[in-house]
Amino acid sequence: TWRRSGGVLADRATALERALAALPEDQRAVVLLSDVHGLPYEEVAAATGSALGTVKSRLSRARAKLRQILTDDPATAELFDRFVRMRGDGTPAETARSPVWRPLEAGDA
Repeated sequence: TWRRSGGVLADRATALERALAALPEDQRAVVLLSDVHGLPYEEVAAATGSALGTVKSRLSRARAKLRQILTDDPATAELFDRFVRMRGDGTPAETARSPVWRPLEAGDA
């Protein structure tokens, strides 16, 4: 699998797992349900027993915290710099190579 192959993808996966583990459980749950499993916000709300507004605010806080965790450490920032568009305060990230998200290319692995 790509995890066993080592390299950038495995390093990114490890960094993401650590960042997700650092989130409070309520924030981690909504990120996993929404961003990993692709559930619509309404289904995330039903699954967690939370109001829709609560789901949206938890996602916002969780994404900001993940962005902070992944960009504060220079080693992980280098792994994710091309995917970070903005910092939590809305200013462009200094390390971003591109102002937009883009898919991985063959040479990225």
